[in-house]
Amino acid sequence: MHTVYLCHAKKLLVRIQPVITKENILKINQKLQSINYIHDILRRPRSFSNVKKWKTSEVRLFILCIGLAIFAEFLSEEIIGDLALYNIILRLLHDYWDNDKNLNDSIVSLLKIYIKNLSNKVDCDLYPPELLTISTHTHLHLPLQCRKFGRLNWLTNFAFESFLGYLKAFVKGSSGAGNKLLLHLFQTSLF
Repeated sequence: MHTVYLCHAKKLLVRIQPVITKENILKINQKLQSINYIHDILRRPRSFSNVKKWKTSEVRLFILCIGLAIFAEFLSEEIIGDLALYNIILRLLHDYWDNDKNLNDSIVSLLKIYIKNLSNKVDCDLYPPELLTISTHTHLHLPLQCRKFGRLNWLTNFAFESFLGYLKAFVKGSSGAGNKLLLHLFQTSLF
């Protein structure tokens, strides 16, 4: 999933950022700050001005959940259409995969349309050529990976990293972290 979110998706967001005016970037930042996230979300996206410094989990949350709603009033129909198509593809691969051949064929078709659109827009100078990289090409292989191993959400470390974040909340300081965690688990299981 780092190939998807840290490489292509983040690069896409970085390339979109200069298209947005500074005033609108401030509005986007205000929207990001005003969102009340559910408690399961450990890393909230920082300011869109700092999108180059975003971690994978920030890009993932933005692309899958909040990006379209935030960008809707600030981007052209062409760019928001590309983001919407990309969002649909990733949502299908991420959450709704059930090894259905028709779904697989549909996702492959959507990926080809998405990459063809990107390629055409690179030719028209709407996007820079650096957007089309090997990580963009690897998206074409994601449906096959899902057929073999299950949905993308199961193939990531996000669940593991979230669990580590949950455990880390019980440990204060770095010395004796294992002992502190074991003590906390022991105390909560007895009482």
